[in-house]
Amino acid sequence: MEIYDSHFTPSAAKKLKAAIQEAGGNEVFARGIMSEDGLIVDIEVISRGNDHMVAAVMQRCQSGDYAIHNHPPTHMISAKENIKPSDADVGIASQLGSRGIGSMIVDNDVRMSYVLVETGPMKKITELPLEKIASQLNNGSRLSQHFKNYEERPEQKAMLSQVTQAFNKGSLCVAEAGTGTGKTIAYLLPSIAWSIVNNEKIVIATHTINLQEQLFNKDFPVVKDLFSKEAVAVLVKGRSNYACLRKANLIIKNPELIADEDQERLESLAKWAVASETGDRSEPADYPENKYWEKLSSSRETCIKSACPFFKSCFVVKARRKAEEANVIITNHALLFSDIVIREEGNATGILPDYTAVVIDEAHNLEDSATNHFGMAVSRYDILTTLNAICRSSGHKQTGALITLANFVKKNPERFGKDQETLLEQIKTLVDDGLPALHEESLGECDDICDILMKLDAKAKLGGQDFLPYRLTKEHRATAEWEDICEHLKNLEATLTQGAALFKGVFETLEDKLKEGHDELPGLAKDLAVRVGHLEAFASTISEIREKGEEENGMVSWLDAGISQKLKIKRFSIESVPITVGERLKESLYKKFRTIVLTSATLSSKDKLDFFKSRVGLDLYEEELKAVGGREITENIYKSSFDYKKQAALLVPEDSYELNQNAMILDLAQLTEGGAFVLFTSVAGMQSSFDALEKALRARGLLPMVQFSDSSHNLLNRFKSSHNAVLFGVDSFWAGVDVPGENLRSIILTKLPFAVPTEPIQEARCEELEKKGVTSFAHYSVPQAVIKLRQGFGRLVRSSSDYGIVTILDDRILKKSYGKTFLGSLPDCQRFIGPFKTVLDSAQYFLENIKKQK
Repeated sequence: MEIYDSHFTPSAAKKLKAAIQEAGGNEVFARGIMSEDGLIVDIEVISRGNDHMVAAVMQRCQSGDYAIHNHPPTHMISAKENIKPSDADVGIASQLGSRGIGSMIVDNDVRMSYVLVETGPMKKITELPLEKIASQLNNGSRLSQHFKNYEERPEQKAMLSQVTQAFNKGSLCVAEAGTGTGKTIAYLLPSIAWSIVNNEKIVIATHTINLQEQLFNKDFPVVKDLFSKEAVAVLVKGRSNYACLRKANLIIKNPELIADEDQERLESLAKWAVASETGDRSEPADYPENKYWEKLSSSRETCIKSACPFFKSCFVVKARRKAEEANVIITNHALLFSDIVIREEGNATGILPDYTAVVIDEAHNLEDSATNHFGMAVSRYDILTTLNAICRSSGHKQTGALITLANFVKKNPERFGKDQETLLEQIKTLVDDGLPALHEESLGECDDICDILMKLDAKAKLGGQDFLPYRLTKEHRATAEWEDICEHLKNLEATLTQGAALFKGVFETLEDKLKEGHDELPGLAKDLAVRVGHLEAFASTISEIREKGEEENGMVSWLDAGISQKLKIKRFSIESVPITVGERLKESLYKKFRTIVLTSATLSSKDKLDFFKSRVGLDLYEEELKAVGGREITENIYKSSFDYKKQAALLVPEDSYELNQNAMILDLAQLTEGGAFVLFTSVAGMQSSFDALEKALRARGLLPMVQFSDSSHNLLNRFKSSHNAVLFGVDSFWAGVDVPGENLRSIILTKLPFAVPTEPIQEARCEELEKKGVTSFAHYSVPQAVIKLRQGFGRLVRSSSDYGIVTILDDRILKKSYGKTFLGSLPDCQRFIGPFKTVLDSAQYFLENIKKQK
């Protein structure tokens, strides 16, 4: 009689053993179904792998199950040793455990097991009643009473049905919902219902703060009113959005310790923080500037946790506690990815509370969000900022973490005793000798690299900018110039590493003192240690990028150099990001959560979602699911319910190439008496146009504004409160900003928004496609630009009463074959195509008619 592991009934063990044999002894991932008496009575094989890896399709497992996989035998290792878990096994087990799912490793004969996590009690899933949920969107429903002139929208009902089914079936859905569809309510209503009925947390991640705040302040309160059981939402931002009470109290109680150029402003912010309920940066009417906020904001690195005297009243801790009590957690893409990565590393708890479903709105940004999150970079600015945060001399004034520590040491002679003189001497040596040398040598190496790069190709002025990306290709790494650059990079690494070592004596002298007393010292030491640690981290990052070629790690790496036009100083950075993120998203996102909803107003190109799916790895996931069976992926496109024929007109001057673009912008701005976004594809082009038109616009009674002259937050608020503003902007104003009402009446798009083809990421991704036999321009560059153009157009009409004109000052949309793709992607509005003067007259007639009707 065969002997099997005691967790299994013989029939279940035989079934699993047979499945392993059928897979050729390779790894198998299976669901172990439990009986009431605690035995695994049945096996559902989910996936098969190779001799050391298998796809862990965790969504197929339910609470009360065991997730089981085998470790094939390895020579020279006993079966008992062989089934011990790897780090990856532990990480997956911790995620499954949070859902009440046990994890187990068995040998190929199912004779012995290693249980990583015991299974929890079986949780019964309660499906949502689709008809009842959908009825909330009917005319006369409670929801309809919250809106003036409410009308049923078939597209909204259809999307709500798709999302509800995704929750019921534990599937993944992709939904493009045009502006005015009501997509937020369409996913929010079933999300809240599911969280209440099944007592599970839902994470909703958006890209922009604007949408986060709309969800939290406007949409959620309306929808939660429909349920008899109270639903709670919490807005969770990144830690750096909250003030640190330890730092605020230090500034208030010991102002003499914090030497700063603008002490008054810093003290004012600190007093606000201490009196605040939330400590949220967006709370003050006067939005805090970065140079002050970074001295006050919370940071994971500088947090001393429970040792902090303000731990119980900490804003971050309070925000996390609220999240634990909430049904719906509203956050951003970056924080979601941070949480996912922490869980991937095997931490049982992440930044966010445990959740089983994710709704990602503004999902057109998903590829970029993942790229930024999984990349790494070091710049001259980073190094300079860190050195200044340690110690900065300005005239006769010295500031920074080291100076604050020195001031504390001077103020507390009894605290340090005989060590006071030693510490002050060590700090003086650093301030007088070590740090100036570190500053000069590290920035000098950056400037030398910048000089080499600028000499390599004096003509490399991409988009009119003095910016030269030097991609670290195999060819470039074989040149003499790279050898020269490499020497400087090695010198920079060594300088930063040695610079960090300069502080060893200070930390050794402080070591014993940190164990004594309960005052500001631990926090001050941590503030300094973090900055010093950054120097070591910079060196490590530079080394990793320098040593690894693109072909080794699937990353695209480059050097960026130039001269800042405003400050007239050199700039340099070394950067590296993944060439593709699809595989990473498949493993870290799609396979980890029971229900996933991806939505946006702009995901499609040519009325298909293929491009979006290929960029974010959904095509890879579909292929895997076909091989192993399992969850469903649904996809739909829901058209906007706005009447674009009545609300919007598209102007395409066929002679835009021949005319002066600035003159056309001026005429268009005057036509609508301001209320215009002028959107560019390069910073240099934007600034040049603004400089040329600023006086002329003011002379016509208009208010010119330009991106980067203030924070985007402040610029947008000023625009919303002005009727005659003309705002010049780039990337972040093409998407994600919302100006409903008549204050935005015109969108002027100066160029089709193609990415610069020689930008390293763009170039590497095009090369990757070409290697696969795919024409990158048609299948990547054009669809990418189409989606961005649709985003730019979408800024205009945000409600059923909005109206205005969109002008495209790029005649390629008429003359190139791909132009039909761009035109075909835009809403069906009135279109005026012809000479500029003719379309301007047509636009004037269109706008006058609308005003008459109003």
